[in-house]
Amino acid sequence: MEKILHGKKITRVLCVSFGATDESYFFSYKERTPGGGDKAAMIWGKAVPLTLVNWLIDPETKKLKRNPLRLQVVLGTGKSFAAWDPKSYRWSIPEALQHWLTNHGCQKEAPRAVTLGHGGDYFVINKSGSYSYRSSALRDHENTGHSWKDIYVG
Repeated sequence: MEKILHGKKITRVLCVSFGATDESYFFSYKERTPGGGDKAAMIWGKAVPLTLVNWLIDPETKKLKRNPLRLQVVLGTGKSFAAWDPKSYRWSIPEALQHWLTNHGCQKEAPRAVTLGHGGDYFVINKSGSYSYRSSALRDHENTGHSWKDIYVG
């Protein structure tokens, strides 16, 4: 990623996500053009799931199908990911998270934040503060969940 970004005049970072390997990353940004304006762009690593890449760009024309200014991407372990913009979403996620997003999340509003962990662990909160999570590392789920809600909602 460093080689790709070298020499670019990045004016704003839009979205950054790192997966489980060095080649699993997504980065969207605004960069200064030679004419003095800004343009939005995105790059991703070779290990990003093809399903996500094909949602981002047209496989035949290689033209962007998503606006980097309005896009969120979260990479997890293996081939797990969640990606959304105001018009669409695409994911490969644990079944419990998919169920919650389908019934409480993306059907009503876009997520505010999603994290994807090892072994099916996740945390998701939507813009109104509804949340769901699974964590094999935490025993006191109820208290932790309320703390996360307070942090994300305010």
